[in-house]
Amino acid sequence: MRGTGSDGSPDDGEVLVVGAVVERDGRLFLARRAAGERHGGRWELPGGKVERGESPERALARELREELAVEAEVSALVAESAVSIEGKRYRFLALEAAFDRDPVAGPAHSGFGWFEPESLPDENDLAPLDAPALEAWLRRAGKSES
Repeated sequence: MRGTGSDGSPDDGEVLVVGAVVERDGRLFLARRAAGERHGGRWELPGGKVERGESPERALARELREELAVEAEVSALVAESAVSIEGKRYRFLALEAAFDRDPVAGPAHSGFGWFEPESLPDENDLAPLDAPALEAWLRRAGKSES
């Protein structure tokens, strides 16, 4: 990963965000943001911001523990993208993960689901950072239209 400090955090002012690509029986796990949250009602790969001094893998495991009450094994990078939203730059890392048990929706999410490639929410129903990661998952699953 280019442009990172020794702890994996961006060194140029970007906000580093991680999301979990969790697959089970050919379906992808997505969580729906709670109405009171930023981007409320939109579907996302669960995760969050990487804190200073934290590796992306540790950050994702922490976020999943906090948001979904699961322990997760985090592994390979699935996709990396960068985008500007409302004048702020974000770098999004989608990492493979596996849950140790079924997740429990906390206050950040109103629910969750397991989606087959054909039933994924469209881009208008996704959190802004997630579309490139879902495209990468679809390509890997051999289901991409591109």
